[in-house]
Amino acid sequence: MRHAACGMRQRMCIALAIALRPRLLIVDEPTTALDVSVQEGILRLVRQLQRETGMALIFVTHDLAVARLVASEVAVMYAGGIVERGGIDDIYRRPAHPHTRALLASQPDTARNWSDLRPVAGSPPDKADIVPGCAFHPRCPLATDRCTTEEPDLRALSADRLSRCHHAEEVLDAAH
Repeated sequence: MRHAACGMRQRMCIALAIALRPRLLIVDEPTTALDVSVQEGILRLVRQLQRETGMALIFVTHDLAVARLVASEVAVMYAGGIVERGGIDDIYRRPAHPHTRALLASQPDTARNWSDLRPVAGSPPDKADIVPGCAFHPRCPLATDRCTTEEPDLRALSADRLSRCHHAEEVLDAAH
C-alpha cells in the first residue's frame, strides 16, 4: 500500500504542477522508490500530458531506461556538468563519453544476464574537492595525462551530438 500512496502523491504533485498549463514542466526523479506498475502509470501520465498540451518537459532521472521511455533527447551529467548530449537512441547505441558507457553497462535493461552488469568503477567526487582536468578522470579507464590536467570542452561530434571528452571518438568507435 505504501507504493500506491507514493504513486498517488506523485500524481498529485504533477497535477498541481500542470494546473496552470505551463509551457515547460520540470520533474525531478518522479518515479524514484515506486514499483514498476506505479512507475509505468506516472510515465504514461507524463507522456499523455505532453501530447495533449504540447508542453516541453525536462525529466531529471538517474535511470536511463526511464529516460528512454519519455525522452527523445538526453543530457548525461557528471559532477554537475553535462558530459554528453544527443538523441536517446543514439546515446544508447553509441555512447560518446566513458561515463555514459559505464552507466549503460550498469543498467539491467542493457544486459543479457546479470553477470554482464558492470558497476561504475570508483566513487563520485566530493563536491568540496576541485578535480583538475576532466572531472571523470579518476574513474575513467581511458584517462591519460591530458585528462588529469586539461578540462575538455563540450564539443560537437556531429550536428546533434556533443561530448565533453578528449577521447570521444575513441569511445564512439568502441561502441561498434
